[in-house]
Amino acid sequence: MEPGTSEGQLELFDLANQTAPRPHRESLGRVLLQARYDQILLTGVGVLLGLTVIFACGVERGKQLVRAEQFTLARQQPVSATSRDVPNAPTTQEPPSSAKTEERKAPASPTMTPQVKSPTKVASGSTAPVTAHKSATERPAATSKSRYAIQVVTYTRPQLAQQAMARLRAKGERTFLIIREGRTTVYVGPFPSKSFASQKLPTLKTQYQDCFVRTL
Repeated sequence: MEPGTSEGQLELFDLANQTAPRPHRESLGRVLLQARYDQILLTGVGVLLGLTVIFACGVERGKQLVRAEQFTLARQQPVSATSRDVPNAPTTQEPPSSAKTEERKAPASPTMTPQVKSPTKVASGSTAPVTAHKSATERPAATSKSRYAIQVVTYTRPQLAQQAMARLRAKGERTFLIIREGRTTVYVGPFPSKSFASQKLPTLKTQYQDCFVRTL
């Protein structure tokens, strides 16, 4: 018997219990992993995007740390610079003078009030002390014998001259002051002759190097 159509031919087989064939899919792996090409591509793109995001976050975090450190250093630098500048502040130095050298050499001692015969006005309005032998502003009258004295030191401030005179008197010296052209000069004496004044001069030169014998 020859079948005339395809339906007649199918009747010869029992296909009632057979399932329809599944479509063929191209995949990688056979035992551990079943994955398609499109799934692998999507997974790779996701991994790359994740790595890019992680790298960008790390870069931003590093920038923030650097900015914070720079800000902290910028706040600390002005404080350290100020602390270094304070002890190194320039100090003004006054030119040396004979009066300041005298103040450094001889310590200050309490001022002794000398006997005053006639007060004499000075630049500051105070009176300068004088000795019992002569006035502070007057030179002794010329006598038959020349009189000599030792010029010790000259000050522009009468107070310093009074302190120097008090120190010399504390050592037993006879002293007096002469004010001339706004300057106060301290003298030791008077001496009856130049030889007596010359004998006293070496003793005073140990403390007053510029002192010398002068005729009154």
